[in-house]
Amino acid sequence: MASAATQCFSYSSLPATWALRQRGGGASVLRLSSRRTFSVSAAAGFDNQNREYVIVGGGNAAGYAARTFVEHGMADGRLCIVSKEPVPPYERPALTKGYLFPPDKKPARLPGFHTCVGSGGQRQTAEWYKENGIEVLYEDPVVAFDGKTQTLKTSSGKVLKYGSLIISTGCEASRLPEKIGGKLPGVHYIRDVADADALVSSLGSAKKVVVIGGGYIGMEVAAAACGWNLDTTIIFPEDHIMPRLFTPSLAKKYEELYQQNGVKFIKGALIEKLGAGSDGRVSSAVLKDGSVVEADTVMLFISF
Repeated sequence: MASAATQCFSYSSLPATWALRQRGGGASVLRLSSRRTFSVSAAAGFDNQNREYVIVGGGNAAGYAARTFVEHGMADGRLCIVSKEPVPPYERPALTKGYLFPPDKKPARLPGFHTCVGSGGQRQTAEWYKENGIEVLYEDPVVAFDGKTQTLKTSSGKVLKYGSLIISTGCEASRLPEKIGGKLPGVHYIRDVADADALVSSLGSAKKVVVIGGGYIGMEVAAAACGWNLDTTIIFPEDHIMPRLFTPSLAKKYEELYQQNGVKFIKGALIEKLGAGSDGRVSSAVLKDGSVVEADTVMLFISF
């Protein structure tokens, strides 16, 4: 699963605000307050600022919520999704799996893993949202929110007055601090398609790859790196991979499989910093014990 897939949904207890909770392959909408300060109705074609329902966040949860709105006949001309992404909602787990495959292995690409592709139903492409009368504001995230007046302001300056609001912005990927190399060129995190595209570009020219984190995502990305025939090392602080799920004996079997494919493991290790070369790009991972692991591409999938 992509780090962008580890979604947690925040909410406000302000009137007419809703929260979104994912359960398995779907989502449920929870009303947080039965009180509404006032109601609005969207004009046909969204030609004014009023929106009956607004979803803030264009991730997978928003896509499932949109499907539910359509199923209940509540979407056409009444629902608006405000997103910072340039594409409709999609299933983020693909970003650390098939999306990272090299070109000769037929990598996954949008709209092949749009929202709901795994659970069946209609293909929720950009056309689907248009056909169902759902307004989607792409690359226009919310920058200001006023619960008293029930208004939002987007980065483009658009002001929206909502009747009911769903906040489904998800989480950010955990990152190393800039002072220890967390923002060096060649250092990658995955939260969205743009992140995955940047990583694919790096993998195409990489020679030595370091994956920091021995969980699901780290193992998935390491497997993808093997597909590019790269020198790959996984570094993590635990005694074996995926300790929250695997027993030591099960972990050993998977570690042996990865080793057979050329992957190296450094266990029980912590990162001190990421080093930079003369060109300013990442060149190594420096461990707490002073060991240095050379790398021209570093991928971090960690939690704090």
